[in-house]
Amino acid sequence: MTLPATSINTVLRQDYLPAMPNLWAKKDYAMLAKFFQNMEGFESNRIKVDVDYRSLSVATHVGNTDNVTAQEIEWATQGEQIAYLFLDTIRFNHTELLNMNTKADVRRIMSRKMDNVLQGMRENFVTHEVTRSASSSQWIRLYDMIDNYTGALHGITPSDLPTAASWYAQQINAGALGGTTRAALMNEGEKSYLPSMIRRLISKCSRFGDKSDSVVYVQSYHWDLLQDIIDSKKLGSLTRDKDAYLGIDTIMCSGVPIMEDPWLSLTQTTANDCQIYLINHKHIKMRANRKAMFTMVGEMIPAQNNTAKVSQIGLYGNFTDEKRSSSGFLHTLYGELSYN
Repeated sequence: MTLPATSINTVLRQDYLPAMPNLWAKKDYAMLAKFFQNMEGFESNRIKVDVDYRSLSVATHVGNTDNVTAQEIEWATQGEQIAYLFLDTIRFNHTELLNMNTKADVRRIMSRKMDNVLQGMRENFVTHEVTRSASSSQWIRLYDMIDNYTGALHGITPSDLPTAASWYAQQINAGALGGTTRAALMNEGEKSYLPSMIRRLISKCSRFGDKSDSVVYVQSYHWDLLQDIIDSKKLGSLTRDKDAYLGIDTIMCSGVPIMEDPWLSLTQTTANDCQIYLINHKHIKMRANRKAMFTMVGEMIPAQNNTAKVSQIGLYGNFTDEKRSSSGFLHTLYGELSYN
C-alpha cells in the first residue's frame, strides 16, 4: 500500500531539505559555491542594502591659511532590493508512488529525485546569473551589478549622485588592449598579455575595496591558458594554490585567487565575446531568508493529470552589491568558441 502524501512530506522536510544548502553549492560551480560560503540572511520580503559610493575626489589638503568649504557629499546611503522566490519542482509519478510502501522506499526514491532537483536548480540558477541581459522582476544578475556598470542598481541611479562614477563597476576593454587572439594573450611584452590584464583589473578594483575578499573567475579556455603560461614561463607572479574551504584549485595573482568556472562561457557568442569577472565577496553577497531557504511551497498535491504528486521547493532571496566600485570585469576578450 502506498504511503500517504503526509509521510512523503515528513521525510522530505525532515531528512532532505535541511541538507540542501550544503549540497547545492558544488565546487564544479565555483562562483555559486563561493556565494554560498559567504551567504547572509534576512527576515522580511525586502533586503536593506547599506551601499557605499564614496568619491575619492572630495579629499583635499588644507593649509593653515586656507578657507575650508563645506561640500555636500553623501558617503553612504541605503538602497533596497526586493526578494524573490527561486523555484524548482519535485514530482513523483504514478509508478514511483505505487512503490513507496515503506519509509525506506520513500528515502530510496527521494534520494534520486533530490539529486535531480539539486542539479536542475544549480544549472537553472547559474544560467540565470551569467545571462547577459537585465533581469526583470526576479533575482538580479551579474549583468545588473557588473556588465551594465553605469546602470541603476538597488534603486540608486549613478547620474543622481554627486559623482556618477562612484556607483560604477570597474571595466577594462581587453579588445582595445589587443586581446583579440591567443597569441596576443600569450605575448608577455604586450598590454594584451592575459596575466597583465588580470593584474590591471585587480589593481583597479582594489583602489575601492580590500582585495582579500576578491576572487577572479575565468572560463575554462582562459584557465587552461594561464596553466600553460605557468608551465612555460615558470612565473613566480602566478602560483598554484587551493581554496581551503571549498577545495577548489586556484591560481594566485597579485594576492587574489583565480578560479575556473566553465559556466561563464555559456552565453559566449563569438570568439572575441569572452568576459573575466572580479567579484569582491565582501560587498557582493547572496542573501537568503533563513525561514524560506529550500522550503516546500505548500504540500504535495495531485498533478493536473492526477497520476502524480508534485510540490515546489523554493529559495527566497536575492543578490546585493554594497560597494559596486570594488568589483569589475574584463570584456571583449578572445576565447576559443565552444572550447568546453
